[in-house]
Amino acid sequence: MVPVLCCTGWLMLQPSRHDEQPPTATTKASYPPDMWSNPYRQCEVAITQAPPLSDAQAAQLRWHRGVGAPPVGDPQSKRGGVLRVSHVGPYPANFLAFGSPVPQFFHYNLFTCINIPLVRQHPITGEVIPGLAESWAQEGLTVHFRLHPQARYSNGKPLRAADFALGAALRAKAGKDGAWQSIARLIEKVEIRGEGELSITLRRETPLAPLMIAAVLHPAEPCFYAEFGSDYASRYASRIPPTTGAYTIGKQQRGRMIRLQRVPAWWGDTVEHFHHTCNADAIEYHFLTDEAQAWELLRRGQLNLLQTRYLAGWLQKREEYAEEKHLRFTRSTLHHPFPPYGIAINAKALPNFHLRQGIAHALDMAKAISQVFCGEYEQLQSFTGGYPWQKQATDQAPCFSPEKARACFAKAGYSHAGNDGILQQEDGTRLSICLLYPPSGRNSAFMSILAQQAKLCGLELRTEAASWQLSSRMIQEQKHQLLFWATVATPHLPNYARHFAADATGHDAPFGLESPTMQMLLQKYASCVHLDEVAQLSREIDKIVEHECIWIPAWKENRAFSAHSAQVRFPQDERLFGACDVADSHLLWIEE
Repeated sequence: MVPVLCCTGWLMLQPSRHDEQPPTATTKASYPPDMWSNPYRQCEVAITQAPPLSDAQAAQLRWHRGVGAPPVGDPQSKRGGVLRVSHVGPYPANFLAFGSPVPQFFHYNLFTCINIPLVRQHPITGEVIPGLAESWAQEGLTVHFRLHPQARYSNGKPLRAADFALGAALRAKAGKDGAWQSIARLIEKVEIRGEGELSITLRRETPLAPLMIAAVLHPAEPCFYAEFGSDYASRYASRIPPTTGAYTIGKQQRGRMIRLQRVPAWWGDTVEHFHHTCNADAIEYHFLTDEAQAWELLRRGQLNLLQTRYLAGWLQKREEYAEEKHLRFTRSTLHHPFPPYGIAINAKALPNFHLRQGIAHALDMAKAISQVFCGEYEQLQSFTGGYPWQKQATDQAPCFSPEKARACFAKAGYSHAGNDGILQQEDGTRLSICLLYPPSGRNSAFMSILAQQAKLCGLELRTEAASWQLSSRMIQEQKHQLLFWATVATPHLPNYARHFAADATGHDAPFGLESPTMQMLLQKYASCVHLDEVAQLSREIDKIVEHECIWIPAWKENRAFSAHSAQVRFPQDERLFGACDVADSHLLWIEE
């Protein structure tokens, strides 16, 4: 037996033996025998068993079931067909649902967009609707969930309330990706009430409590994880975890293609809120490094959907393929919190405020956005944007101004121009700053415009394409100066601590800001109870980001440009596209 540090202390799991075969769908479910115990070690999250709520207790609660919510999806949709999509990005190094030793971007497609949370947010109305839970009720700091009795994993095993306790315990042991920390910050106690009920007690009152719990607490199918041990990351790297959603990996060609196959007789087909979703029988993601190759495969009919953020290329191909009658070109507006696309300035590497302020005025974002995106994208104005509870943003992105930039640079000691027009200090030190960016043709064109305009301000902007691995290492070592950066916006409420907390590390914390005011605001934000408090503190945090000049906003990543076969159909109401990708919303369908 192997001791595992989990939310209740140490639990015992069977040791891994590499000569064993993975458990089959017929293996009987079992849980670590001491998962319910409370050892002498201090508990971070208590996991306990309790009897189901009595009829009298349940009658005292106000249960929600999402009754009357409009359908998610288009009633005209049809079931069937294969959606073949090009995917830009690296092939996943592993298929771990949690605890990956390195970031895996395709996991968003494999898990986030497929697995069903306890409850969901309706993309149009914003109200809470059923997920794995068919009903829920809040009682003070405790939220009670009743699971759909028909809910199953893709391997056919039934979903049980105890699976959520196991999911938390295993994440505590894996501990690579911050999943356990997210649970422990939010949840104080998990009570398992029989097969189909669980009660979650929060550490403090929290806005949107059912959604916040659903965002961090996920089940683990016990048969699949029966061999969990200290070698989890390597042992399970190539195994396909069971999902609660409509798709699971059916076939793969290493480095080239992953096929998501629809689960036969998926349990969600019997639930009204899923009726017009997950329409394709299969989704194939083709990993192509050359977009020109993707366009050619689309023209030949070997792909039936190509999505791009590169507007100029999309417009060019729309004109070039005007005679290809089997193709259609579609613009889509995505409705979700905006990823904070922009340039992160490392305050530790560039501690002089006036220097950072000068850089902010020397980068002509408006011109670069206009030229690269043909006027299609708007510039972000604040670090936080796109949340339903957010009022109209009042912040203004810094304006490009050679006069203001030079005045700030002079205060930073760069007051003399050299023969090439670049400003210098008295000792001859040139105003030369390095900007790292992810390699791509679009990004190179964008950075070239910024560098050209920066020269008008006396700034030499040295732009260098850097891989994810290199930029991540430089962030960890705090060796970067400027970084073209973005991260996925957290759903429901922003998670500012991962960016600005004093102990924040990793790719999400490139700013290096040491600000007592920011730390005070983060403490207040962590204790917010109502959404109006969240909105007010979000504005104040955005103001600190703006005034400290640690981030220069780029564009709103809220448009998607698609080319597709005529058989691929989109919902008429664009508000349904709440995901970061129209294919991953699983609302498209194919007219055979």
